[in-house]
Amino acid sequence: MLREVQGSFEGAIEQLKDEKVVPVSEHVSVEFSGDQVLLGLQDDTYTLEKHMVGQLFNKFGVSSKFVEGLEGDDPELQTKLLDLCFKRKPNLRFLANGAKDIIRLTNDKPMVTHRDLLIELEKEIKGKSRLWMGHDEKGHFEVRVVTPEISTSPKRDTNDKTHGGIVISSNGGIKLGAYLWRLVCSNGLRGWTRKMYAAGGATPESVLRQIHNRVPFLLKEIEDSIFAAYAASAEVRISNPRRTLTHFASYVSLPQSVREEILRRIPSEGVTLYDIINGMTELARDTENETMVFQDRLQTVASALMTSNGLKQCETCGSVLS
Repeated sequence: MLREVQGSFEGAIEQLKDEKVVPVSEHVSVEFSGDQVLLGLQDDTYTLEKHMVGQLFNKFGVSSKFVEGLEGDDPELQTKLLDLCFKRKPNLRFLANGAKDIIRLTNDKPMVTHRDLLIELEKEIKGKSRLWMGHDEKGHFEVRVVTPEISTSPKRDTNDKTHGGIVISSNGGIKLGAYLWRLVCSNGLRGWTRKMYAAGGATPESVLRQIHNRVPFLLKEIEDSIFAAYAASAEVRISNPRRTLTHFASYVSLPQSVREEILRRIPSEGVTLYDIINGMTELARDTENETMVFQDRLQTVASALMTSNGLKQCETCGSVLS
C-alpha cells in the first residue's frame, strides 16, 4: 500500500537505506512455510512471498502454470523442484529490504536499487515536493512525487489544484512516466510510461542516466501540453457517455465491468470529458489496495482518453461526435 512519506525524498531514502542486492549461489536452502518461502543463503534467511514464487520459477524457465498444478500434491515437491533449480542455475540476484524480505528478482545482470532510483530522481525535482511510496499485495513497488512548482486548475474552479510530477514503478521491470495528482480528491493520472529495466547491454548506470535525461522532458511536457489537455477536457461536452466510453474502450481493451463502474461514477447530465476522466481516476484510487498494476492501467487509459485525437468534436457546440 502506498503511503505519503514525511520529509519527501529525505524520508524515503532513509527508509530504503538497508536495501541490499543479494547474489545467489548454488548453496541455497529452501523451505515452504505457509504463504512464504524461506531461502537460506549467505548465512542469512530471506523471505519470499508466495505470490512471487511463480516469478522465481519463470526465471528458471519453469512454467508457473505447471507449478500451480503441484500445489495439491506432495507438499515437499515444490521444495525439491526449487532446490534443483537453484543447483542447476544459480545465476540470480535478489533485492531485499531491511527486514530481509525479497522484493525484486533479476537474472545475473546488475540490479539498480529503489534507493538509487530515488537519489537520482531527487536531483531532477526542484523545490518542494510530496512523495508516496510502497508495495501492493503482489509486490509491485511504486514511487509518486509531485511538486507545487508545477500546478494547474481546471477552468471551473481555480481553487481545485492539480500538481504535476513523476511516477516510477518496479514490477519485474522499471517504468517512468509523467504524473498528475488532484489535491481535493487524491485522484491520480499518468502519461504513458516507458520501460527502463536493465536488459541486454543496459546497466544500473544507464537506467539512472535515462532518469536524468527523461525527467526534465516529462516535466516540461506536463506544463506544455498535458495541463492544456486536462483543462480543455472540462469544455468537451459528452452527449452520450456510454457510447463514447464504449467506443474508446474498444481500442484499449477496457472490460465491460470496468466501463459500467466508471459510468456509475459520473454525473447523470451535463457530462464532460473531464467527468469521465475523473470517474476513471476515482475508480483507480479506490482499487489501489488491490493491485497497483490495475491502477496503473486505468490511470494511463484515462490520460490516453484525455489526449486522444480520436474524439471528433462538433465545431459549433463542442460536443463529441460518436
